[in-house]
This record gives sequence, structure tokens and C-alpha cells, in this order.
Amino acid sequence: MNASNTTDITAASFFTRANHEIRNMMTLIRGSLQLIETKHPHVRAFEHWMQTMDNIRNLNELLTDLSDYIHSVYPCEMLPDEDPMHLSIPMSADADDAQSEDSPSRVPNTLAETPLHMFLRKEYCDLYRLARSVCSEFQEDAFSKGISISLNSQPDALNSLQSFYCSPPKMQRILVNLIKNALEAATSGSTVEVLFSLTPGEDRFDTPNLVLEVRNTGSHIPSDVLNQIFTPYYTTKATGTGLGLPIVKQLVELHGGTITVSSEDNSVTFRMTLPFD
Repeated sequence: MNASNTTDITAASFFTRANHEIRNMMTLIRGSLQLIETKHPHVRAFEHWMQTMDNIRNLNELLTDLSDYIHSVYPCEMLPDEDPMHLSIPMSADADDAQSEDSPSRVPNTLAETPLHMFLRKEYCDLYRLARSVCSEFQEDAFSKGISISLNSQPDALNSLQSFYCSPPKMQRILVNLIKNALEAATSGSTVEVLFSLTPGEDRFDTPNLVLEVRNTGSHIPSDVLNQIFTPYYTTKATGTGLGLPIVKQLVELHGGTITVSSEDNSVTFRMTLPFD
């Protein structure tokens, strides 16, 4: 990140605040409409009523995805929701004192030289337990669609998963988005599998990398779609925002990892590789 990015960070901070205010207003509007519907159930038969409610839900989902995408590019540690104009990085001792302390565009000198991944608040967590919790949240939905979800780990990876150094909320978002995407693509009678394994480093002296694969059967992605699948706003879904997978890619890269997608005749696999810190 260079000095020119500080303007982008300030703009992202402003968007975070604006997004928060818009979501508050949307909550009030939705609450009012739900109250009207409760007191006057017959409004459900009015022309355009259900479409209006669907539009509000879709708009709320879009605002949520936009917020998640901004925070995947600039971690929330840089753009806290409580005070989005504040940038959580210590001031350098030789910061430019000539710039006004009250200026909203004032950015610490150290910000431009600080890699984005340094803003992640990492801690040791049981990643397998986190994945099991996320899978359990989708079990009921999967069962209703006739889809089975499984979580597995190769034996050599299991011990490493118990104390993986990462940002747990962001790893949870990665898992939620990938599993949700897999369930939406899978068909009745198919499976969604979450698998952890280890892969060797570039040479025999390197630390192995952690590999997370989310695979679903019952679907296929054409090559022209595969090439664009991580592009923001690109979607083949009627009501999709096209931000779920780009969010995943940004969060994986913030952890210093990579993610790829492949598709065979009857399956799709997202493969994420993460280094051990």
C-alpha cells in the first residue's frame, strides 16, 4: 500500500459510516411495513406489496455485502463501525505536525507503509471447531434440500487446526460464504464436503501450508464463468450481489493465502491455501 491509498481509505471510511446510517433507515422502514402487515394482514394481497418487501430484503442484503466487501479490502480494524473516520494505527513520532489535528483527511505517516494484513487482529483458535460450528448452522437448510454436509480433516492436519493463528471472525466469514455458495449450487441428493489437509512448502525446509477445500457435487461451472467468478458484482444468480466470492478472495489474501476454483463434470471445488504464521 502506498501514500495514494490513503484517499481510498478515507473514502472507504466515509462509505462505512454512510452504509451504517442507510441500514438504520432501512431497518426502520422494514419495521414499519412489518407492523402494518401484522395489524392489517390483508395488505399482503395488495398489488406490489410482496415485491416491495422482497426489494427491501434484497437492498438490505446488498448493503450487507457492500459493507463486507469494503471490510475485506480494508480490515475493520482500520475502519471500526463505531467511528469509521478513525484509523487504528499508532502515530509515528515524526508525524507531520503542520497538518491540522481536526482535519478528517489526516492519516498517520506510518499508514502508507503498513501492509494491510498487519491490521488483522489475529489470535490462536480451533479452526476445526469453528468449521464444525458453521457447518451445523447450515445442516437444517441442507437437510430440507436433500443435501448432506460433511466435515473432514486428514490426520496430519488436525493437530495444526487446533491452534491456527488467524482472524476468527474473518475465517468464519470465509467458511459461511463458501458453504452457502456450495449449498446454493448443489442439487437434491448431492453432497457438500469441507476438507482440511496439509500441503508441503516450496522445498523440504519450508513449513507446510494449510489447505481448506469446499466441494459440492451436482453442479458444473462453465470455463467462461470460472474466469470471472471472483470479479466483484459478477453473478449468474437472479438476486445475487456478486460480492460473496470476491469477499472470500480478499479475506484469504489478507491472511497471506490464495484461493482457486475448479469444476469437473459434476462437481465444483474451491481450494484455499493458507500459510502458518
